[in-house]
Amino acid sequence: MAHHLHRALTFSNVCSFLALAVALGTGGAYAAGTIDTHDIKNRTIRSVDIKNGQVKAADLGPGAVTGPALHADSVDGTKIVNGAVAGADLAADAVTGAKIADGSVGVADLVGVEVSGTISLSGIPNGRCTQVIFNIEGAQVGQAALVTTEAAIQNGIVLYAQRVATTDHVEVNACNFSGGAMTPISGFPIKLFTFG
Repeated sequence: MAHHLHRALTFSNVCSFLALAVALGTGGAYAAGTIDTHDIKNRTIRSVDIKNGQVKAADLGPGAVTGPALHADSVDGTKIVNGAVAGADLAADAVTGAKIADGSVGVADLVGVEVSGTISLSGIPNGRCTQVIFNIEGAQVGQAALVTTEAAIQNGIVLYAQRVATTDHVEVNACNFSGGAMTPISGFPIKLFTFG
């Protein structure tokens, strides 16, 4: 038996056996530890070769993901950090009246001021107007102005905001179209808006 084994052990058989043992014992570890970017041809790794969820934000270069790379409807409000979208991120004319929910825009969303106060008026002759200047902090030249009453006023007495004459000053016409004498008012509540 020893004689048969000795005749079967040739130099080439021993070398083949040792090569097989080395390949099976260390080949996998050797390959896994030595493959790097230089061993991979450009554009040979495909999506199917990457395990799902393995590409992270840190693996992406700046500007690597652009609009065309995203599926339609893949980014919705839940995927955007609150406050992250600013005016500069919107295309020209991207927000139109059709895209704004009814009742969602109020006076606070308009450029300008909203002021409540009181006025006193008397002695305006029938059929005549008198010009009054309201001091409204924040009113800017070029803005439109609107004045409304916050209580019932004598029929025919009209308050009409004309313009922001100078910074913080709004010209208002107070008119008596009542057909008679004006009933004096004192501490009468009004609200004035400027916008535009």
